[in-house]
Amino acid sequence: MEDLEVVRLLGQGGIATVYLCRRRQTGELLAVKRIPQERLKTAEQKRRAAAERHLLKHLSGPYLAKGIRSYEDDDFLSMEMEYIVDARPLYQCIWQYRQTGRLSESVAKYFAAQIVLAVASIHDAGYMHRDLKSGNVVIDHRGIAFVIDYGFAKALKSGGSTECGGRESQRTWSLCGTHYVMAPEMFRRQVYGTEVDWWGLGVIIHEMVTGRPPWEYKPSADLPVERFFDEVIAGAERLALPKGLTQTDMSPQCRSLIQSLLEVEPEKRLGHNGASEVMAHGWFHDIDWKEFSAQGHVQSPYDSKIDFNPSLDLLHRRQDETVDDNSPSSAESIDPEDDAKYFGDF
Repeated sequence: MEDLEVVRLLGQGGIATVYLCRRRQTGELLAVKRIPQERLKTAEQKRRAAAERHLLKHLSGPYLAKGIRSYEDDDFLSMEMEYIVDARPLYQCIWQYRQTGRLSESVAKYFAAQIVLAVASIHDAGYMHRDLKSGNVVIDHRGIAFVIDYGFAKALKSGGSTECGGRESQRTWSLCGTHYVMAPEMFRRQVYGTEVDWWGLGVIIHEMVTGRPPWEYKPSADLPVERFFDEVIAGAERLALPKGLTQTDMSPQCRSLIQSLLEVEPEKRLGHNGASEVMAHGWFHDIDWKEFSAQGHVQSPYDSKIDFNPSLDLLHRRQDETVDDNSPSSAESIDPEDDAKYFGDF
């Protein structure tokens, strides 16, 4: 990183640290993710790092954090990425939206369409994301959504077309991700494929429109992991609205889309046959996919100067409602190698 100047820390995860850096010669701003080599000892850790490097190098398409280059020395693996200006996590934009703590359907649909196109690009590149959640979507200063963090991405075993999501050769078994967006086939230890990402989209849309996922963010002392996943299955089947909301707060088409994405059986889930069937759902009837595919061509209905409201009253209300830090920022991603730690009794 000799040619880079560290400006500030952007974020820190389980094994990686991300910095905002400036290239000394050109002044270009970029994000640099650094992983200590001591965290890349096992075959699985090395495979994941290699997958992320490959995906960053080869990803093309809108609404994705683009890779610039990657390199390593004896101490660190470093990955340079496009810097997304003034990026805020989607969950923060939801919670601090005006005075409601949930997005309007028009804003939710705008972000959802961008996420759909990002996920389609990941699948077309031959990968599944495996940890699609509101913490891994950020909104930039223009009100545009980006899917980030490919640390759990896994290569499909054969061609990456989003139109062949059901083939056994494209499936995997390892358990990873974040509890509240983990698809049933994953926590049931069944083979799974790209459908897990469409499940994650269903959780995100519910979270955007209601301010909450359909169930808790994570297990707790009162809700051990086995009961937590029972609640996920039950929640997907009944899809009850959070307290204080009524059926009029969610359009029938939006509810239909969420139900189709949160189908417990992956073979019946919307997206099983590819992104095109998600895009064809009635909730997206007024989305011009060609226009959306050209990033930045569609005016965002979200204006952070107006819509992002860091009101103390709202924040205090949210803190009261989320005891034990039960929030998306605290919902920990599960590494495949920590499987036994989190799921040993499940």
